[in-house]
Order: sequence, then structure tokens, then C-alpha cells
Amino acid sequence: MDTVTQEPIVKTGVIATTSSYTLTGDFTIGEVENTDNLLLSVQSNYQASTNLPGLYLYLTNNPNSINGALSLGPVTVFNGAHTYAIDNVGINDYTYLLYWCEPFGVKVGIGTIND
Repeated sequence: MDTVTQEPIVKTGVIATTSSYTLTGDFTIGEVENTDNLLLSVQSNYQASTNLPGLYLYLTNNPNSINGALSLGPVTVFNGAHTYAIDNVGINDYTYLLYWCEPFGVKVGIGTIND
């Protein structure tokens, strides 16, 4: 009997600002082989304004709200490539990256996770 090896799924997207602050860059999000985890890789062309107060990153299915969203925590990198390890999340569980300003409760950027 032949064994079929399933390659890990990788999806891509582009981060775009929805405010007057700089927020841009490409990303990939993919399955980590032999786990229930994902790896979000933000590419080297990523830039975010350092004067964004309380900037957080979420995975969500609602492009305008963090209700029911999964917080990936505060943004600590504002320029260049970086990664986020995401435990126990399926590749098809969320459709957007959402950059959110916690102090003001507003969206400042979004990235659609494309197949």
C-alpha cells in the first residue's frame, strides 16, 4: 500500500494600512509539519509606524472587529522580517490578519489570508 504524504499548506497575503499610519508588507502563513500549529512569517518588506500606540495583531474572520479573534499579542517588530508561532490553530480557521490599536479600539491595518 502506498503512503500519501500531505505537504503542509501555505497561504499568502499582503498587509495594508487602513489608517494614516504606515503599515505594509507581505506575509505567509503555513502549517508546521506533523503538528496542529501554524507559522506566520512576515517578510522583509514589512514596515509599521513606530508611533502607533498599543498595536496588537489578531487572526480573525471579521475584518472590522476583534470579537472572537485570536490575539497574537502586541506588535514588537516595526521593520523587517519576523515570525509568530501559533499553537493549535488550523490553516483554514481564520481569513484575516488584523492590526488593532488597543488604546483607541480601532483597526489600523489588515491582511487577507489568500489560498
